[in-house]
Amino acid sequence: MNTNQLATFLTLLQKRSYQKTAQDLHYSRSTAMDHINSLELELGTKL
Repeated sequence: MNTNQLATFLTLLQKRSYQKTAQDLHYSRSTAMDHINSLELELGTKL
């Protein structure tokens, strides 16, 4: 878990959209999704 993944998660909670999250954080949509997938694997639960 790193700060980029946590920032992605918190922004996704606010924006409710991977596309808007990615735009706000200057990532591609796939990078934002990768961050969430990594967190889910690490925590062992769906977010």
